[in-house]
Amino acid sequence: MDHAAEHLDPAAPASGPASSSAAVAEVNAFVVASADLSLRRAEVEEKRDKVRKESKALLDYTRKAITKLTELKK
Repeated sequence: MDHAAEHLDPAAPASGPASSSAAVAEVNAFVVASADLSLRRAEVEEKRDKVRKESKALLDYTRKAITKLTELKK
């Protein structure tokens, strides 16, 4: 088995402590990035909900204003 294949084989032994700590660092970086994405996603969902509520309120206000203008024109 060549060196590249050993790297891809999960059953292959690690080539040393440096390889092991690099793998741990890579996993830690992945976990941190995943958590960051999750937090950003939650923030975006909160902002989206807020914007939807504001949009609905503005649309309702606009409809009422149009109705009132229509009544005044009569």
